[in-house]
Amino acid sequence: MRTIGHLIAGESIPGSSGRTSPVFDPATGQQTATVTLASVAEVDRAVDAAREAA
Repeated sequence: MRTIGHLIAGESIPGSSGRTSPVFDPATGQQTATVTLASVAEVDRAVDAAREAA
């Protein structure tokens, strides 16, 4: 099963929090992937990148 990380400032980031959450297909109810949950530092980095892009 695939794991979805983060895309911050055009860079693929796997995530460092160690936490994940399942992703479900709403049509079938089947789990299709796992997404990594962001750490505080990753959220801060994403916000900084968004501010720079604006």
